[in-house]
Amino acid sequence: MLACAASSVQRCSSARAPAACSVPGLAGVSGSRIVVARDHHAAEAAQAGRRRSLRAATAADAATQAAAADAEPAWFSVEMQARDYELDQFNVINNAVYANYLQHVRHEFLLHVGVSADTIARTGDALALSELHMRYIKPLRSGDHFRGTCRVSKATGVRLVFEQQIWRLPRKHRAAADSNGSGNGGSANAAEAAEAEQQEELVLTAEAVVVSLDKRYKPKRISAALRERLVSGTASEGPPIPLQELL
Repeated sequence: MLACAASSVQRCSSARAPAACSVPGLAGVSGSRIVVARDHHAAEAAQAGRRRSLRAATAADAATQAAAADAEPAWFSVEMQARDYELDQFNVINNAVYANYLQHVRHEFLLHVGVSADTIARTGDALALSELHMRYIKPLRSGDHFRGTCRVSKATGVRLVFEQQIWRLPRKHRAAADSNGSGNGGSANAAEAAEAEQQEELVLTAEAVVVSLDKRYKPKRISAALRERLVSGTASEGPPIPLQELL
């Protein structure tokens, strides 16, 4: 009876041993897990690299914009004169004419920094006006001398934001006193009027948004060199710079 029990135990042990020691596909599963883990780590590393590159590019753009903001470029200025054919029925310069004044100032500014708008147009590309916001403060009249100013306050990948102003210059030939003025009060008023006529008067403020477009009128990225030149407003010496160096 003991021998039979022992042999039964031995048979049971030998029967269970293969099941406990032989798990089908164990080595294969372990190898697959290692390969998958390696691929996963490689994908994570690549994604982390892309994130670092994006952060670096974003930081560079932010640094460029911060440097431009700290630089506070000086205003570029062009003097002009109002003409009689630009008047409306109220005997002041028609409001639509100011858009032409502002465009002329922007084009002169581009030439100032060494970029020709006409040359850009001949290539088929364009620096096109996207938005124009004007705030009228005082009117201009026929014969008034004034100056238009502008600077690039912000430059992104395809957009330029121009700050612009129009200032009426002092009238050099004007009566110093009102014919109805009398006594000390009249003299004081005349002196104040004469002093006021020697100061510039703000006529208009504006913000213009210009976008860079290619031949198909699709957005075209503005190069970092051109953005830096426009934001700084630094005068260019000599002829306009070849566009292939800027665009």
